[in-house]
Amino acid sequence: MKSKVDELSARLIRNTIKKNTQRADNLLVIARDVEELIRLTGSINAAAKHIDLSLIMLKKFLSVNNLSEEVKKLVEQRKFDNVQAAYDIRSLSSEEQLIIAKSVSERKISGSDVKNLIPQKNKDKNVPIEDIIDRLVALKDVKIYSAFIILEKPKTKRQVEEILVKELDKKLIHSITLTDNVIKISFTKEGYESLKTKAKSKNYKLKEYLNYLINGQ
Repeated sequence: MKSKVDELSARLIRNTIKKNTQRADNLLVIARDVEELIRLTGSINAAAKHIDLSLIMLKKFLSVNNLSEEVKKLVEQRKFDNVQAAYDIRSLSSEEQLIIAKSVSERKISGSDVKNLIPQKNKDKNVPIEDIIDRLVALKDVKIYSAFIILEKPKTKRQVEEILVKELDKKLIHSITLTDNVIKISFTKEGYESLKTKAKSKNYKLKEYLNYLINGQ
């Protein structure tokens, strides 16, 4: 006959090695099992060793207990079912936790997006969490197109930008990165389409046109 420890360990192993959609139980059930295993084995370290799970991962499952009651309801319904996201929001206010959990449950953002929200919230403490979420969603909706050009002669990022803004509104240039003699230029979709049209009108492919602009002058 299996001992209680063996039964708990087997269930926890099944619930912690599979992806969220494959888990048999919600995060609150798993957290309760973790607490019981800790009680039976005598310590969190012993429990982690018993199921071959890292200590930090065990703590992430336990962090579900720090969520507000309203968020726990979403966890029970498996509408908010991402252990990393639960861990990331554990120290936020109850109101902020709920706003984020609802955004995930309504698929406005994904569970993996939450990790990008927290640094922004810590940086802009006075900015409402709704605004930070909206900002993240807006950035996700912007498609970025990149091109790599080998510089034939040394140029600074500033010089490349000055060349490009003669052809394109600056706000349509997402970023310019220079590594040794290779320049990476990233555009918004609108910027990409605009340059592509200009290139076509001059019988160039886009990369050929960029090479002409940057290296040909």
